[in-house]
Amino acid sequence: MWLKNPNPNGKPATDKNNSEAQLRNRPLIGLKLLDGLEYEGGIWKDGEIYDPKTGKTYSCEIRLPSADILELRGYLGFSFVGKTVEWTRVK
Repeated sequence: MWLKNPNPNGKPATDKNNSEAQLRNRPLIGLKLLDGLEYEGGIWKDGEIYDPKTGKTYSCEIRLPSADILELRGYLGFSFVGKTVEWTRVK
């Protein structure tokens, strides 16, 4: 995970928005954001992604439409109701 300011006030940034109070003091650096993805027919699916900005976990799937593009879709319930983020490989 990349953070613009990983050490605000000289201390590591923490998971302060987590809905579970006991997890709010864990550092964001090194935090596992993706979990449970399984490869099936060109798509990694049935996984979860954690969003530390909101403290929420969403279902997710990942596609590689080309060698230089990765699409990650996060959603609640059905995959057609969600948000897709596209990452492009830096050359």
